[in-house]
Amino acid sequence: MFIHLLVPLYSRNVGIVVERKMAVDKWYCETFLPYCAERGWSCDLKPGWPADKTTLLALENKVAVADFPALLPETKYDPADLIPKGKWVLQALQSVLEQQAMRNYSDHDVVVMIDGSGKIQYDIACSIADHLDDGDRLVLGYRDDPRKTMDDKRVDIEKFENFLVGCKYKIKLRDAQCGCWGFQGAMLSKLPLIAQSYAIEIDILIAALSINMEPRFIPVTLIPVTTASGAKQTDYDPAEDMKKLLFLCYRLNIEREQIPFFLDKFLQNKENSLPESYITAAKTLPIPSKCPHMEPIIYAKIEPKSS
Repeated sequence: MFIHLLVPLYSRNVGIVVERKMAVDKWYCETFLPYCAERGWSCDLKPGWPADKTTLLALENKVAVADFPALLPETKYDPADLIPKGKWVLQALQSVLEQQAMRNYSDHDVVVMIDGSGKIQYDIACSIADHLDDGDRLVLGYRDDPRKTMDDKRVDIEKFENFLVGCKYKIKLRDAQCGCWGFQGAMLSKLPLIAQSYAIEIDILIAALSINMEPRFIPVTLIPVTTASGAKQTDYDPAEDMKKLLFLCYRLNIEREQIPFFLDKFLQNKENSLPESYITAAKTLPIPSKCPHMEPIIYAKIEPKSS
């Protein structure tokens, strides 16, 4: 089995990205490669980070964070340098398709992605690979307790987002947005993906369910991570949450007039709740004919180059 391992490394803090890249390299060489070798697997690591020249130079030269100028760990990226996670994943998957066309590996291939946010133990990649080697077509992680790393409001909103997908495909979802997943390489050309940002996980699930490919869920224990100010890493962001809802409405063909119905149905369960500001904004959400910045990227089969 050949594994395409994707690890997006994202933070607005330059020093944190460099630290995480070095941690991933160490884990990959000391843990993942030996694990694969014992099973006769091969692997190709594809790490990703914001397109910032300072960070790229540091990564290429393997400069330790301690050797950086004192202010570097607090340096923030220019927003123009940030590549959205979803866009990077789509680019990485396109590169996987090109590798498949060249067939520079002899066995079947799989794609595994682990979020390099520091919230997920990298070893979960081993479990995902095991399940794919056993024949599962799609494997998704589900978080033991999302509130370890997420604001309570964001947890409730994700629950509603998962509920929308479950209503569409008549499936109860434990979690659809954990930052780790994997699928058989043969499925890649069959998954039409459009998410350009942090909706990539739920987009993969929607694409899979649309072709009757049900996932296997495996448990993931989160590592509590906070920002320098002490806030949880994934905070409540009303503007971003409305963009996410807009994306889901577009992806699931939900009309604006239907949103109050889904909100009421979700809140009928006394265990569910949503911020009042989210409910108000959702009920007035404009649904365009095309989702802004979410133009479909449909993967076409790449024909092998003639020798």
